[in-house]
Amino acid sequence: MHLRRLWLTDFRGYREADVTFDPGLTAVLGPNGQGKT
Repeated sequence: MHLRRLWLTDFRGYREADVTFDPGLTAVLGPNGQGKT
């Protein structure tokens, strides 16, 4: 599976987030309990 875009609204610690991923290696980092999994 390849993620191209992530759009969140009122999810855990995020009121709103819209992230576009470039091709290649991408790492999603953040504090524990913030919904990265």
